[in-house]
Amino acid sequence: MKTLMKSFFPLAFACAALAGLFCSCTEHLLAKIPKTEFAPETLQPWNAPFEGLWVNPKVQGKEKHYKRLYIAPTTIDYLTPGADRHWHPEEFKAQAMKLAGEFDRKLREDLAAQPGLPIALADSRQKADLVLETAFVSINRTLVGVNLLSLGSSFFIPGVSYGLGLISKGDMAMSGRVTDARTGERLAVFGDYRSDEPTVFGSARDYTMYGNHRKTIDMWSAKLAELIAKGRNGKVAPALWFTLNPF
Repeated sequence: MKTLMKSFFPLAFACAALAGLFCSCTEHLLAKIPKTEFAPETLQPWNAPFEGLWVNPKVQGKEKHYKRLYIAPTTIDYLTPGADRHWHPEEFKAQAMKLAGEFDRKLREDLAAQPGLPIALADSRQKADLVLETAFVSINRTLVGVNLLSLGSSFFIPGVSYGLGLISKGDMAMSGRVTDARTGERLAVFGDYRSDEPTVFGSARDYTMYGNHRKTIDMWSAKLAELIAKGRNGKVAPALWFTLNPF
């Protein structure tokens, strides 16, 4: 049976040969993923499908035969800055928890839609030999007021919409870690950063604080499910982060 760890390591080695093609851009984005106690390791450019990856050098080439995977609920405990340092902290924390719950639900749905998984899913950490954990480490709201100002002023001042759009974008970053359930040894860490998805004509999501963030977690979920399902059969391509869909 193929293992989840074998889905991470071969991809990491294959991507290393291509790192020079996108290194500068990726390193800029990697710097936007906060280092936390959850995942303090330094990520290397990966982009397959997420921006960064760290693989424990002690286990490279010594992968064990893992049979059962537990996927832990996504945590917001490592947000940087913390929820209490955001505008309207209680509302922000509630929204962050809602996004985490939506990500967990979407990942279950995306995994169920896969034709077959190379590893069985366990319903608890105690029944697993491999654990996947994810954390939202940064969330910044889309500035709806600025977007509304941009929409109104664009009729009178050419180019102002573009300028205001640069400062109104929200963003978010996540980290994930894969751990040996029996030994507690960290095997791999990955991370990704996304600002609001660019569009040509604008998006209705730009006028909601967290609409673009839901688009981000939908993409993360789909790509993570694909990564788990593919095993060592092939590289998972990064998402095309651009859309013509205004909704």
